[in-house]
Amino acid sequence: MSFGRFVRIKRKKNKLKLTELADSIGISSSYLSSIENGVRFPPSFELQQKIADALNLNNEDRYKLYDLAAESKKTLSLADDLNEYILQIPKLRVLLRASKEHELTPEDWDEIYDHIKTNYFM
Repeated sequence: MSFGRFVRIKRKKNKLKLTELADSIGISSSYLSSIENGVRFPPSFELQQKIADALNLNNEDRYKLYDLAAESKKTLSLADDLNEYILQIPKLRVLLRASKEHELTPEDWDEIYDHIKTNYFM
């Protein structure tokens, strides 16, 4: 799914007209239309946050929005919220590089995630 399609689906789910969403985030309806139709690349991270707020997205959908924006870029990149976080924590970069070097599998990451979730999120 594309960034624009995701925004359109969420906007319609919230029963917002294109002009209503555009006005609420401070952009023109033509600009929002071009985003939704894939004519323009996803907007800045600041505007992505405004869209997420205006659409009342939960964290899962908010992160999906950010990831879709990153996937839409011509060059491979992470969602902007992750870039900032990773850059703030040097040991996280070391951990990611070590996991790459040691070729951790998706199953390995499932175990790591389960451990973190059990010990830190509950």
